[in-house]
Amino acid sequence: MYNYDFSKVKLVIGKFCAIAAETRFIMTGDHKLDAISTYPFPIFGCGWESAFNVSDLPVKGDIIVGHDVWFGYDSLIMNGVTIGNGSIIATRSVVTKDVPAYSIVAGNPAKVVKMRFDDKTIDRLQKIAWWNWPIDMINQNLKLICNLDVDLLETVANNDHI
Repeated sequence: MYNYDFSKVKLVIGKFCAIAAETRFIMTGDHKLDAISTYPFPIFGCGWESAFNVSDLPVKGDIIVGHDVWFGYDSLIMNGVTIGNGSIIATRSVVTKDVPAYSIVAGNPAKVVKMRFDDKTIDRLQKIAWWNWPIDMINQNLKLICNLDVDLLETVANNDHI
């Protein structure tokens, strides 16, 4: 959303993400704070582009979304944010800071309300990285991916030498 031609921000979304309706990604930078007016005159042209260089607008960076992330309805993601693999963004959350892998965030601003797994399990899941498996292997192991047996999933990953 609001990705103007001059914007340098990129949106990178990983594999197997579920993005609910009304989820928005704010691509532009912020408004100038070092002037009397915060109005972005130059983006509208009509001679206003001489007010200041649009490249002077502050930009926090790209939006990077990991794999297997679930975005709840009407979530809002600001630029400069990285969202870790396996995270859940609750309905109507406003994400203004990085989200750790396998966390559940909620609120405005979004804060971690719960980790989905303990640190050791998260590390194991990151190494398994099932989302990088060949599609045939994913298809063969869907029931396993959709359950909680990390030991067995790890065995499958190790035996297939991905």
